[in-house]
Amino acid sequence: MITITGNPHPSMLGLALSAVLGLLAPTRVHADNSTAMPAVVLHDAPLTHFPGSWPREPWRSFEWVKNTEPLSIERIRELQPGIVINSRMHGQADFSTAEVGFPKQRPAGWWEMCAIWNNGGWGHTRGEQYRPTSSVLEEFSRVRAWGGNYLINMGPRPNGELPDVAYQRLAEFGEWMKHSGEAVLDTQAGAWPEDCNVPFTVNGNVRFLLLPPGFQGTVKLNRVSQPKSVQLLRTGETLPFKWLANEQGGSLSLELPADRRSGSVDAAAVALP
Repeated sequence: MITITGNPHPSMLGLALSAVLGLLAPTRVHADNSTAMPAVVLHDAPLTHFPGSWPREPWRSFEWVKNTEPLSIERIRELQPGIVINSRMHGQADFSTAEVGFPKQRPAGWWEMCAIWNNGGWGHTRGEQYRPTSSVLEEFSRVRAWGGNYLINMGPRPNGELPDVAYQRLAEFGEWMKHSGEAVLDTQAGAWPEDCNVPFTVNGNVRFLLLPPGFQGTVKLNRVSQPKSVQLLRTGETLPFKWLANEQGGSLSLELPADRRSGSVDAAAVALP
């Protein structure tokens, strides 16, 4: 699994993309055999992520499952203080999950969207067909605009290797993060679609507009004071905009011409006073 994330818990970064983004930190792993079912414990990690569930049929017929019971939530927290857990095993949850589909309503509290990069399934499939990086970035930007974490899965081949296209996609993702990562990391959710017709995030006095691939027309951002500047993060260029004062504080509008679009998510930083 590869986990891409920002606030509220930025340490839930998966190994592969962490390496791409230069965020990988060494971690020691050992097994605690004091319980019927060994528990993997991560040390030197400020936060770990436990998304699992207890095996269902037909897996419960296996001998190793018959004679074991899941660790209690108390024991898990004893082994790893600070761990965050979803509701699949214990019925209690620190965060909710949306599986392979963007939620219809903004989730309350911590949440995560689980998605698959390769069309076909979570595990290995013959003749992998990986979605374009622009598709994954669009999902990622929508999730971040609602303050969620984004978990993107890549299923390895039977020999444990990933196909060349997987590394190509990761490299493309990493390149986007180099110029536009500030729009999705360490940011807060924006009031989208209430205040804007494209997803956006917030960091202090900056609003990051995340224009989806194929978006055409005028971007409108409401309830903002007159911006000091608007910058296209990919190129660093300053973008022209219009601002009108109103009872809600003001409304910004801008257009990104077709010849300035990248074919992927284009991030623009709106600097407010």
